[in-house]
Amino acid sequence: MKNFILIAALLFWSAFSVANPIILPFLTINELWFTDDDEWGMEIAYYEVNETDFPIINIVISSTDGEAELLTFEFNGESGLILVESPSNLSGPCMISPDQDEVSLSWSVGDGGELMWQETTLIFGDHPDAIVTSPTAGQSIALLSTSGFFYTKDQSPTPGQWNDTTGTMGTLYGTIFDINMEPIREEIFKLVVLPIALNQSFTTSSEGAYSLRVPSNILYRNGIIHYISPQNPEYLTVDIHYIMEPDSIVNLDIYLLDSLTVGIFDRETNSAEGFYFYPNPLSNSLDLRYTIDFPIQQKEVLIAITSLSSSQVESYPVRQQQGLLKLSDQTMPGVYLVRLLVDNMVVSSNKLVISR
Repeated sequence: MKNFILIAALLFWSAFSVANPIILPFLTINELWFTDDDEWGMEIAYYEVNETDFPIINIVISSTDGEAELLTFEFNGESGLILVESPSNLSGPCMISPDQDEVSLSWSVGDGGELMWQETTLIFGDHPDAIVTSPTAGQSIALLSTSGFFYTKDQSPTPGQWNDTTGTMGTLYGTIFDINMEPIREEIFKLVVLPIALNQSFTTSSEGAYSLRVPSNILYRNGIIHYISPQNPEYLTVDIHYIMEPDSIVNLDIYLLDSLTVGIFDRETNSAEGFYFYPNPLSNSLDLRYTIDFPIQQKEVLIAITSLSSSQVESYPVRQQQGLLKLSDQTMPGVYLVRLLVDNMVVSSNKLVISR
């Protein structure tokens, strides 16, 4: 996906510098903002510039509307910032939509008469591959490099200065549940954010709750790091998706799809209930298996599955102590309450996650 172009370019840049003593200059969009008259401003960051051996010949800014070359630019040292304000200092008009766009920065490096082109891309707004939402008045899209390179919304733009985290963070909170829908209490986790993890871990409370400051961007991730000990992390599968805005608060309960390493904590169970259903979460099919560890002959037994979002109830009569329930094809992804009723009395209940 194109939202990984920046990361790939950075990894290539660092790998090249390790494998070869010659380090090529690297450019990227450091900050992008829009004015009241729909013009835009951009800050370009440059690193490892060597104008003697590898001079930068051209810098081109492109969007879905077109492209324009930066007519004049100046480097002050090996690293620094170049301020670009449309439409000045460009070879022609280059419209960037504040609602959504795919903006690329490309540059050519001279090497003994040869030109080497490199490129980084920022995708934002109402675009399927966007990594950040579109900025509103007074906001910018900023590149943070304090703990890796990633874009975030910025409530306090800093044209002409290196970006900081002020005005870029929001609060994510909720509860972390294990594969059996039990809160995970007093365990240490770290949310994975490419290209590296956030430089902070968090510990769930005695109720399994967490609270975390995160960048204001769009996050799709399928894993979280659990620390068995400070030196022993394990990667667990989980579906995480949120959209964070600056200074906002987003509630997100996290349901692990893998089991934690055995022996990490003791989960309270009531084996006397003698009712089990699995798998949980239910993902690839709608076949729910169950086991009842007590006699059910000559009793009216039902398994009732209730959607917590719509309160819709599906009931399944049970005549065997072990079997398979084929749920309706209309059953939507979500969190459900599963209850075992014997002679109209609820004898056991638990939650089920369906993710298709």
